[in-house]
Amino acid sequence: MKRVTAGEKLYFLIREEVIHTIGDRSARWSQAKSFFDALDEDRSFTSYVKGAVAVRATRQLMRFWNWKRESVVNQSQYIRTIMTFLKEEMFTTTETEVLRKVATAVEEAFLASGRQPSSNLRKTVLGRGTICNCYLCGRELNLVSANHTDHPTVEHIWPSSMGGDTIEENLLPACGECQKLTKDTLSWEWINIQNWVLPVSPSIDALTAVDNRTRYARHFFEAMTRAEAERKTLKEALINLGPMQSPPTHIESGKPVTFFDLQTFRSQ
Repeated sequence: MKRVTAGEKLYFLIREEVIHTIGDRSARWSQAKSFFDALDEDRSFTSYVKGAVAVRATRQLMRFWNWKRESVVNQSQYIRTIMTFLKEEMFTTTETEVLRKVATAVEEAFLASGRQPSSNLRKTVLGRGTICNCYLCGRELNLVSANHTDHPTVEHIWPSSMGGDTIEENLLPACGECQKLTKDTLSWEWINIQNWVLPVSPSIDALTAVDNRTRYARHFFEAMTRAEAERKTLKEALINLGPMQSPPTHIESGKPVTFFDLQTFRSQ
């Protein structure tokens, strides 16, 4: 996946160089991974678990540094302070050089977070006309409408609170309803997917009843998966997926339908 924001770089650094390394050293992780893989043939559940752990660690570090940074008088101590927290509170067995890379990435993500798009950047993302579409639900949006639902907002695809830069490559038009639901989360964080199971052949009514948060979560997870497989940016993957279809469909496997069998996107 092409990583265009400081937050993405921090997340993948934690996921691939910290969690993966810790997992490789642990026999228990190997056993758990085998069990996760057995639950899901294409190993999506294993990927989800590792990703969810990385998201939690990323958020924990961003929260810590938002709270602690102001009290560190000497800027030259920023990286050392973060490294101490990492070593004592989070990744006690990780090598010092890796911790230094993570600490540097935390500071870069902090500097990238919380910025609002300029008026020119908004125009670039929303287009120069009066109509655009929400990237999630596909609703037509009117740039001159006074109605909050129909008036477009500019959505950080990688959340600003997690180091998502305010740049064109990380912004897409969204309706007020979708942005209100997504807020500052990575969509697939929302739900306990281990509890989300439908019958082998769910009815149309059951699929129609799938709530928006679950559909958004699945859609975003699919975009993440495709972006990594095809080495695209998250924005490119979301644009290629297109808006969610309603009601969602599902993969016919002869087994109960899990979160990963749900399809909120048109087959391509």
